[in-house]
Amino acid sequence: MAQEDALKIKIPDTPPPGSGATQGSLKGIAALKKAMAEVGFESPYAVAAILAIAGGESKWIPQEEKKYTEKNLLSMGVNAENAAKYGRSGISKQEFFGWFYGVKKHLHGGIPEFANYYGRGFIQLTGLSNYKKYAKLSGLDLVNKPELLSDTSDKGYTACAKVCALYLADRAHNWKTEQWKPTFMNLALTAVGGVQDHWPEKKRFFTYFTGGIEAPPPTKRDPSTTKTTQTAKEIAEAPSHKKEAYIEPRGENFDKIGFTDPEGKYPLRDYMNEPDTNRLARGIMKGTHIEFKDASRKKNIPIANSTFTYDQPESPFNATYPCNKVFESESGHVLEFDDSLNGERINLYHKKGTFIEIDSKGTQVNYIVGDGYYITESNGNVFINGTCNVTIASDMNILCQGNANVEVCGSSDIVVHSDTNIGVAKDLNIAVGGDMNVLVEGNYNVEVGKTSNMRTVGTMSMESNDALKLKTQKNISMEGGDTQSTAETLMKLSGDIKIETDGAYQIKAKSIQFDTTETLKLNAGGQLSAKGSKINLNDPGETITALVKLGDKKKPVDFKGDTKSDTKENVLVDTSLNPAGTYNPNTLKKSVVDTLIGGGTLPTEVLGLFGGSAPNIYDPKYAGSPLETKTSLKAAGASQDTYSKLKVPEYIGSLKSPQDNLTTVDRLGTPSFKYENEDDWNTPTGQKLAQEKENNSDYKHNNSIPDADATYEPSGTITPGKGLSAEKIAEMNSRNEFPLSYQLSKHFTVGMLTLSGKYKIVAADLPSSGSSTRNHYTVQDMIANLAALCENCLEPIYEILGAPGDNGKWIITSGFRTEGAVAQSKATSDHNKGRACDFQLTGRNSIDDLYDLCVKLEGMLPFNQLLMEYQRGGSSRWIHVAYSTKGNKHQVMTFVDHNKHSNGIQKLYGK
Repeated sequence: MAQEDALKIKIPDTPPPGSGATQGSLKGIAALKKAMAEVGFESPYAVAAILAIAGGESKWIPQEEKKYTEKNLLSMGVNAENAAKYGRSGISKQEFFGWFYGVKKHLHGGIPEFANYYGRGFIQLTGLSNYKKYAKLSGLDLVNKPELLSDTSDKGYTACAKVCALYLADRAHNWKTEQWKPTFMNLALTAVGGVQDHWPEKKRFFTYFTGGIEAPPPTKRDPSTTKTTQTAKEIAEAPSHKKEAYIEPRGENFDKIGFTDPEGKYPLRDYMNEPDTNRLARGIMKGTHIEFKDASRKKNIPIANSTFTYDQPESPFNATYPCNKVFESESGHVLEFDDSLNGERINLYHKKGTFIEIDSKGTQVNYIVGDGYYITESNGNVFINGTCNVTIASDMNILCQGNANVEVCGSSDIVVHSDTNIGVAKDLNIAVGGDMNVLVEGNYNVEVGKTSNMRTVGTMSMESNDALKLKTQKNISMEGGDTQSTAETLMKLSGDIKIETDGAYQIKAKSIQFDTTETLKLNAGGQLSAKGSKINLNDPGETITALVKLGDKKKPVDFKGDTKSDTKENVLVDTSLNPAGTYNPNTLKKSVVDTLIGGGTLPTEVLGLFGGSAPNIYDPKYAGSPLETKTSLKAAGASQDTYSKLKVPEYIGSLKSPQDNLTTVDRLGTPSFKYENEDDWNTPTGQKLAQEKENNSDYKHNNSIPDADATYEPSGTITPGKGLSAEKIAEMNSRNEFPLSYQLSKHFTVGMLTLSGKYKIVAADLPSSGSSTRNHYTVQDMIANLAALCENCLEPIYEILGAPGDNGKWIITSGFRTEGAVAQSKATSDHNKGRACDFQLTGRNSIDDLYDLCVKLEGMLPFNQLLMEYQRGGSSRWIHVAYSTKGNKHQVMTFVDHNKHSNGIQKLYGK
């Protein structure tokens, strides 16, 4: 499946926007794609990786390594004398690089080792040994003509691309199998990547070539330059007030009327003609580091020995003015303390993209663009109350200079896809409480420096399909039975037995018996003696007892504990390595899991193992049950033959998926709504989209939630609503100001229904559905509507779920909204009149949970509308409830992807 998914990726022929590429870069990209195919790289991940690395190194154009200036050399730690000598402009490349790489006078075959073999090509091949190696692999004369890798003719492009592909194949371990993994880029960077300072750029290129959104630079704040950084296209498409900022001259003696920076840096071009309050404080993401966080998220991170993956959470940015306190430095470092309702957050962000962010649920994300170091001078303690997943894309080294203690209370699965070496300097003790099974596909060699002892309380068996050899330089002793038992020492061979000794051969026994169906020969070069109280060599009446058959007929058990009827006779050793014990129905076979995930039906005999009905694969009892098998050889790439010998079904190591992590905080209106605030909606792009939707009759028909004033038949029993008291109405009408703390009902305030004041309540003329006539709603009207909604709908929900908020069972995502605030908020919307509220369940919840709650609310609330809404795939789901003081008609509907699906409540998608 992973290979099929990878092959769907179409690698673009053009370089990433803003990469500094030229027309020649197109030729380089084409040459690299062709060379990779010729070497055998079939995966788009591998092609994208080499394109990304080559782009970061050379912009896909054959290039030579440049000399370093005196300033560069000093920054590298070169002493002042050498920096001045070799950093001057007049020194030749041969002399510079001959010195720089430390072997100026060392010659090999009359050719200076490094003087002519400095960095060249798409990936800057360096050193004579590398030129010789890849000359041999490619068939190119790189030793005598190293300049071929800086030749910009077609021949040069072809040579550079071929060396690139061969270099990756030579240095990337197990590339033929690893190339099909999305993480191949990490392996490629380790093998070919070059200086790690450039890795973030190369990773962004990789994202572009694999079809993702290229991550923008971590920050657009660049006060170090007065030049315009926008492209001609960006300037042409910019609003007029921004265009002026992008094109105004800021050369020497920059001066304008009013405050100006004599250096021409401030105000920054991209921030001109807008409020000087930080965009993050105003709840705006455009042009901030939030864009970088979203685009550079790590996704589909694999979990060890399972089919599950997990994603880095999206940034929980939910800021509403004036709750977010922001400090942003000159270069772009950011510190935020955000107190926005349901979006409480702390963020520390470095201009390069490294950040620490804590969301309203206390979830913390640490993202490090460069290297990470964790050093503790004293003791270190780590406690994780849930599951811990550690995925490392490259090598991992662990050194414990003291004692190491590892304890596993459950099962342990260890899968190694390549060689494993274990060295123990002293004693090694292994104690196994149950069975111990070892399967070796190749040779099994054991060498013991001193004595080797093996003791079995029960039967000990050895079986060989070929010769069995025993060799010793001294005595061989075999002892069977004892003086107190009738146990026999048995030996059976299907072929001949031959005993040869240079010394005497003696048999001493209480009784000796020979039984043969053919000839018995006794041949002695000397004297043959026989002694007994009675010797009869030809008496047919003498009874000779035949040897018993060695070993009883074995009947190995299958996985269910049933005996097999087709076993062969005289099986000395049961080599099937069947798991001990009876069948445990709490262990789910992978084929069962795959069938259920794919929507298939299980056979009757399989259903019987689970009580006649299909099991819930997400039930915790399956996740916590012991495994029947202790091996995962199939996952490690063992042959099918080996796998069938084991007769062990394949299992998923843990059915507890990463979705069991705490649900991340949804951004306000995301993904339900395209735009979050008036600033976004009033952009040219937002207005264009609004007009397109307004002109689209299908959209208007399918994507408009019916207004409370619309005429329709009720779909359920109508529960009478409670009107507001005369005292409450009089009190509201006597006020002109309603602060966020104003109590609408016992447990709900204005701030809770306006998202901490994100949407300010003002008087408005708003129409009903199907009417062009607008009715005037005063602030008091809207407050009264909100109070009635809280009293009749939200307070009963409070009794069921408790207080809303990130620490509770539900969270209000949208209450009162102003007209046009978001794409769905049309003039006819109940939200604009204070008559509707959207909320989501928090924590681990499913479509079943949402459905059950809707059914419960339908029978107890005096609502005008109850809508169960969610998106395909289950990525977002919520409930819309509306109440009208003019009468409630109890309309119930299901919405999918913002479109009405049906009347009534239906479970359709998601888990």
